[in-house]
Amino acid sequence: PRSLGSEANLERLRREVRLARRIASAHVCRIFDIVDLGEGERGLTMEVIDGMTLAEHLEAGLSVDYQRFARWGAQVADGLAAAHQLNIVHRDLKPENIMIRRADDQALLLDFGIARPPDDAPVDTRLTQAGMIMGTPLYMSPEQLANAPLDARSDLYSLGLILAELITGQVPHQGRTYHEILHLRVRLTDPYLLRDVDPGAPAGLADVVDHLLKQAPA
Repeated sequence: PRSLGSEANLERLRREVRLARRIASAHVCRIFDIVDLGEGERGLTMEVIDGMTLAEHLEAGLSVDYQRFARWGAQVADGLAAAHQLNIVHRDLKPENIMIRRADDQALLLDFGIARPPDDAPVDTRLTQAGMIMGTPLYMSPEQLANAPLDARSDLYSLGLILAELITGQVPHQGRTYHEILHLRVRLTDPYLLRDVDPGAPAGLADVVDHLLKQAPA
């Protein structure tokens, strides 16, 4: 349930439903409709997923399992691909927004609430304030931290951060404040190499993570 408080917030919720309904993937949680809960609150009806978020798994402690982590990463990538084919960028990919289903250990993407088309596509400017950076800084790409134009590659950088965290237990280029993270990811140019942190990581998986975490989107 959400206490919306304004017509703009209600329009944001409607937009989330419109976007989510268009994404067809076995690895994206299905959203069905908006329901009125009374007293100014509305909620979303969505697919029931019995499981835990990736954030909950990380908090509980995960044994390193390269094959399992690679499979989760591929499933998240499949979900992102379905969104990206519609020119929808998630913008807030993080462990809290990935659910691991208990029955089959499959990863599903949640919460397209701040998703929108790439920055060169028409958007409703009433929904965001000028200059506002939306998302979670710890999992942001360099271009998102710098408030530069975004496209689907920003989500892929965030996926690289999550995979690196799963494998090593640490988010690459993290800092205590937004400005520290901005400095490490935008202003410093040293490339991230997964096997510098975990020499035992399979070379193919390490190559994928290193590629996802290149500083330049190209």
